[in-house]
Amino acid sequence: YFPLTAPHTPIAPLDRFRGTSEAGEYGDYVCEVDWCVGQVVEALERTGKARDTLLIFTSDNGPENFAYERIQQHGHYSMGDLRGIKRDAWEGGHRLPFVARWPGVVEAGSTCDHLTTLGDLLATAAELAGTGVPAGAGEDSVSIAPLLRGGGADVRSCAMHHSMKGKYALRRGDWVFIDAPTGDDNAEPDWFRAERGYTPHDCPGELYDLRVDLSQAVNRYADHPDVVAEMKELLDRVRAGCDQSVKA
Repeated sequence: YFPLTAPHTPIAPLDRFRGTSEAGEYGDYVCEVDWCVGQVVEALERTGKARDTLLIFTSDNGPENFAYERIQQHGHYSMGDLRGIKRDAWEGGHRLPFVARWPGVVEAGSTCDHLTTLGDLLATAAELAGTGVPAGAGEDSVSIAPLLRGGGADVRSCAMHHSMKGKYALRRGDWVFIDAPTGDDNAEPDWFRAERGYTPHDCPGELYDLRVDLSQAVNRYADHPDVVAEMKELLDRVRAGCDQSVKA
């Protein structure tokens, strides 16, 4: 486990990396992260352990709120095409890069679009180590070992998440339901909403079809009351602890 402090605040890239990007000191810090990860990979190769090592590179949340300032200063969108940043219930708050390297097992250059969570790493590590998860631990963890090996079947049906201020959301299939009038916890700037074409609504919740609207620009809450009702009921059951069969 190698928990890099970069590119978390305080933004403090080493002098050798300053000016190496076109996105300010934050971009330089990301370049430093890239170098650090390269050093880990090089060490695994040099010691002959690469083929026996599953290397996972990921993060824990979306970009901090100064990402909006970085857009204005450098034209760099840390959230990409997603909506939201760290603490938001929108995809930009929690949808993460997940890069796996395991020579001979994970196919190089392959991609996987199945739903997973970082909590799934517990059950995954247990399976790969040939042991089990203790009773009462990791209730929401599902092994993604089949996906790492190239399997095509879903390992989980849904996932629950929430914003810093407790706005709960449920992902099921391509739908994501937010049980709040907005997924915003960071006062999304007006200029950013205008740039992206985000328009206000008066619905008590939000529903997005990520298959066609990954940037969550069109709220489908009023168009699909049946989907809203089903996902609201499921979310309430999971939050109340009444449905232990749901891996959320």
